Amino acid sequence: MRANPDICRYQCYHGAYMIPWLIRHYRVRSVIELGVCSGMSTANVIEHFGPDEGLTKYYAVDPWSEPKCDPGCGCADELRLMALAWRSVVVPLRGFSTEVSGQFADSSIDLVYVDAAHDYRSVRADILAYWPKLKPNGIMAGHDFEHWLNFAEVRQDMELQRGGWNLSSHKLPARAYGVVQATQELFSSCQVHVMFGTWWVERTQCPQPWKVVKERDL
Repeated sequence: MRANPDICRYQCYHGAYMIPWLIRHYRVRSVIELGVCSGMSTANVIEHFGPDEGLTKYYAVDPWSEPKCDPGCGCADELRLMALAWRSVVVPLRGFSTEVSGQFADSSIDLVYVDAAHDYRSVRADILAYWPKLKPNGIMAGHDFEHWLNFAEVRQDMELQRGGWNLSSHKLPARAYGVVQATQELFSSCQVHVMFGTWWVERTQCPQPWKVVKERDL
């Protein structure tokens, strides 16, 4: 899908501004955001929507495991304060995305926005874990379609091989577009829309997204 700036009222070059656009465009009432960090997206949703506009729940999922916030993603306290501004809607959930997925009923969510780790394995695991959570007319979306610094996957490999990994002593990983790889594999038979770095798939247009997935992934 070719980007059309005229249809976006916000600074859609950042995923934080694409979420409000997706909510309005698809008349979304429930959202799960994976990878919240400092809460920029959450803040924009609060700014652009009121409780009377139909949005009922916004689940903000993140481990918030880093020691500092901005820079860093150790922002659990900040998110709790932010949620007070719209306590009936915003629900911070602390934990890793795939581990938290079991807290949501299948076919219960309108929009899932994947913006956690951007390596192939993590994006693929998030899609597999949260696709069943979507309503039949739900939207699976995510950020950083062209992201290629896949430190999470490098860390996993190095820990397995040598028992540890250090960012300061390791070279930048080779270019590996993890988001592209995961979405193109799992949604090879569906239309993947891309605009301002955000990708999304409409479930109504994608009834059987992946033809071959090993049983261990389901």
